[in-house]
Amino acid sequence: MSHHARQMEPLYFYSLRKVHIFGVRIDGQRKHINFLVDEDQTIGQDGSQAHGPDSVISMLDWVMANYETENDVCSIHADNCTGQNKNKFVVGYLMWRVMTGKHRKIEYQMQIPGHARCLVDSGFAHIKIKYHCHDCETREQLAEIVEGSSIGNMAVSYPQLSCRAWKEFLGQHFKPVIGIRKFQYFRFEEDKPGVVTVKTAAGAEETEINILKNKDVRF
Repeated sequence: MSHHARQMEPLYFYSLRKVHIFGVRIDGQRKHINFLVDEDQTIGQDGSQAHGPDSVISMLDWVMANYETENDVCSIHADNCTGQNKNKFVVGYLMWRVMTGKHRKIEYQMQIPGHARCLVDSGFAHIKIKYHCHDCETREQLAEIVEGSSIGNMAVSYPQLSCRAWKEFLGQHFKPVIGIRKFQYFRFEEDKPGVVTVKTAAGAEETEINILKNKDVRF
């Protein structure tokens, strides 16, 4: 993370500090929320698992809890990263939200491989431009750079955010979607508890898959 705008060489510092940035954009409110995860605040050792299911779902849940609107229908767009956004735990979390009445319907759509650029990337680009022109030695200075990079960019860091054991909880109740890599569209509806509707493409035929381990369970 450490960077001096006037340093002569890129490897001025013996060991660079790692800070992971995870971005979530809320289109309706024109906000780009950037989670700053320091190397000593990740779930795994040595800065690992910063983008694992527990971390990703905790950050998404924080956004849902703090920026929830009266609209009970939600549409989420994400990239095709199977380890981060496209796995049984994220699918289980979205189903859990519908089954607990937090949303009536959620649409979860994946970007087409090779066409993964979106508005989140534009927010990151503003941060990079600001970062390269300013000194940065602490996480607090990094947060100031993020906040000052554009009107919509905002920084969220620990202790505002804390990770929960979503993977352990969701793994008890939900099964994986077989062949999840080929699906680009997922839909969760309150009148179909435990059933996720999937499609391989926008105009493809819909398929319903029950992901509950116990079909009678209700949260």
